[in-house]
Amino acid sequence: MEVLVILLVNIMLALAAPMVAAVATAICLVGMALLAPLTLLIESITVASSTAVGDIAAEGMGKLVEALVSGGDDDHDASDSEKSPALDGHASSAHLGAVETPSPANTAAPSIWQAINWKLWRRRLLLTSAISATGLLLVVLLLQTFLLGPLARRLVVPAAARDGIQLEFVQATGNLFVGRLHFRQVRLQRDDDDLSNFDLNVEQLSLDVDMSQLLLGNFRFDSVRGEGIAGSYTRVGKRPPDAPKRPFEIGVLTLIDSRVRVVDTTLLPIERLGPLEVQSPSFDLTVERAVVTPFRSSLAVFDALFHSEVNGAINGHAISASSSGSSESRRRTEWVLDHVKLSTLTQFAGGASQWLPEGELSARVSSEWSELDDTLPLHCLIGLHDVRSQDKAATSVTQKLAATAASAWLKRHSGESVEFDASLPRSAFEGKLWLHSVELGAKVGAGMTKKLLALRPNGSDDSVDSPAGSSVQDRLKGAAVKATWGTAKALMDRFRAPQ
Repeated sequence: MEVLVILLVNIMLALAAPMVAAVATAICLVGMALLAPLTLLIESITVASSTAVGDIAAEGMGKLVEALVSGGDDDHDASDSEKSPALDGHASSAHLGAVETPSPANTAAPSIWQAINWKLWRRRLLLTSAISATGLLLVVLLLQTFLLGPLARRLVVPAAARDGIQLEFVQATGNLFVGRLHFRQVRLQRDDDDLSNFDLNVEQLSLDVDMSQLLLGNFRFDSVRGEGIAGSYTRVGKRPPDAPKRPFEIGVLTLIDSRVRVVDTTLLPIERLGPLEVQSPSFDLTVERAVVTPFRSSLAVFDALFHSEVNGAINGHAISASSSGSSESRRRTEWVLDHVKLSTLTQFAGGASQWLPEGELSARVSSEWSELDDTLPLHCLIGLHDVRSQDKAATSVTQKLAATAASAWLKRHSGESVEFDASLPRSAFEGKLWLHSVELGAKVGAGMTKKLLALRPNGSDDSVDSPAGSSVQDRLKGAAVKATWGTAKALMDRFRAPQ
């Protein structure tokens, strides 16, 4: 499951840039479409304002000229009236008539809004809006039909290169209106990272993006579907970071027909016994179908374990996970492993479990839980088959004694099924992106060890005769003494044998 998480994170980080660029382009085009008619309207108001001001100024100049002319006429009329009094009354009446009758100069000047030809500008605004909307539609159609692939390649490849990832893809199609993108023949490669390296090919990758959340800067995917994932993944760092660089949330994560070769080159030290060099475990992870609903970066391990439906295999041995029930009621989750090699599991348990590179394990782990539980109960039924310790890898006397004791102990109980209960706090999953950080293997391994040590002797010569209630350390010490004595006796018999 760690491989699937890493694959998903790297794909999303590499392919998020074209969606952001497409959204930004759409915003710019919409802004241009809205600003064009607005600019035209402002321009029309400005023109109308200048026209109205010009009319008012011209009218004022006309009134001034008319006043000057009428003033000269009044002086001339006054001299004429002195010469001809008979015409005085007529002039007065004419003057009164001129005063009573309103002239065009006395009418109110037209306002700016009255000066605008609204029918003309309405037609211009409608025409400009129609042209802008048509242009925007054509640009978006052109982008998603012909230029989406080159644009995505130009934006995504440099963005992935900044994280040391070489990204290639053959084709990119989609619909920017609904936020659906589809990529074919995707290749992700990283060679010189200090945490993990990979070389993965994805036949088809489909993304359904929540565009409203993307505009707010949130990576919210309604669904992500990957088909035909193949390649290799190598873990080189001791502890990868728990949180991804960018938080994400996926409504439905689906993986179909995936085959990945996993190699772990890290060295997990054994506490209080010193480091122990072991061969780097490697295995083939096959996923026929995996569905995780939902899959969140803040609870990645929890969702992968408790919200998943998985059918697959490890080195050809079947693994499966199933969940039933609703989020409102109690849910039941069950995991099944069928004769999986211990060498593929010791990287998650750590500690002295690295002395068990040979052998197989079958397990059925179930949990009944609800979203309100603070502790997640685990009921485990585990069987060990042909388990042998690697005592040659021990480098100190203490390690050799413990390895020899473990070998004798497990030989006696090989093939037996161990049933026990364990628990994990819900808080252990918060903010965890990697299975190592949860210490699930350590919890299950500790419960299994306690159960094995509680088994009663079966009458065999190499059994541990320890009193009831003795501690785990005492029983291990007794097993080490008996196993060491048996080894020494065998060596003595070998030297005593005739040559």
